[in-house]
Amino acid sequence: MKSNSLTVSTSQSRELVTITIRNPFTWENVAAFYRRALPSFLEFNRATVQDAKFITQALSLMALLGCFVFFVFPILIAIFG
Repeated sequence: MKSNSLTVSTSQSRELVTITIRNPFTWENVAAFYRRALPSFLEFNRATVQDAKFITQALSLMALLGCFVFFVFPILIAIFG
């Protein structure tokens, strides 16, 4: 199983110092963000990891198509039209 945290232990002047770095970019955190950002869109303020992946893919596809329609397509019309 993959770990999302890094733990470093070091001793400094007879004290044990532990530093833990966690990865904030997990699907659970994305689902929690969508729960807060889209409360009326999601039923009963619930969002699962599967919902977060679907919403993220949908937003990415919309952004890609938008870039194509507003940037690439007019350039192609200007060149070949």
